[in-house]
Amino acid sequence: MSLLRIKILSPEQYLTLFAETMTKVQKSKGRHKQSLAESSFDAWTKFYQQDENAPNAIVSYYTKGALLAFVLDIEIRQRSNDEQSLDDVLKLIWSHYQQDGLENDTVQKVVEQLTKSDFTQFFDDYLYGVTELPLVEAYSYVGVECVFSHKKDDLSDFGININKEGGFALISHVFDGTCAQSSGLYVGDQIMSIDSLKVQAKDLTSTIDSYAQGDVIQIGILRDELLIELSVTITQSEKTFCTLSIVGNQDLKTQERQSKWFYQE
Repeated sequence: MSLLRIKILSPEQYLTLFAETMTKVQKSKGRHKQSLAESSFDAWTKFYQQDENAPNAIVSYYTKGALLAFVLDIEIRQRSNDEQSLDDVLKLIWSHYQQDGLENDTVQKVVEQLTKSDFTQFFDDYLYGVTELPLVEAYSYVGVECVFSHKKDDLSDFGININKEGGFALISHVFDGTCAQSSGLYVGDQIMSIDSLKVQAKDLTSTIDSYAQGDVIQIGILRDELLIELSVTITQSEKTFCTLSIVGNQDLKTQERQSKWFYQE
């Protein structure tokens, strides 16, 4: 945002970069299980010591924290009729709390002081809880369209991440709620074939993408030095790939909000 406001980045460049952050968060199944407050508290024991199940169990307080900051900024703008923003919160904290530091609820108290509004439910839902952030609605307020979709050439939709060393794909992660998980694929399985045809790691994504939703494929894997064949019904998981774009034909009020959000002018 700072690079946008000093006009090193264009609005389109900024939105492209932030959409990448949003995609990372949406891919994390752990966002449904771990709150941002828990992510911060458990950082040294979980975030910095991740295992193969980490994407299903935890969320990054860096990336989701950036999303929460955006949603909070928009909420402040809405409740104050665009007279206050997160910038004002940070300025007040900087000027009043340098000596004594911040308590856990300081930010909420400052936000409520500036907006003269109760933010208890907001912080309970999005900081201390795992309620999905209202990203589409927040972006709409400043004239930006937020769309989530499926992306080709991405195995996370199928439900796995892989290592490509050795020619064949070695599964490094299996995501909750995906067809890969429901079919019985495990971390450590090495994918050898699909429908009895040998498939190397470099061709795995395109091969899986060639099938339609509802197709049943036979995946040959090597597990504990045993060849096993599993049936997998291709299903799409939740849409996680984010695209942000400026809405055309905006009314004057939305244009003013957008300009103020982009450049704080």
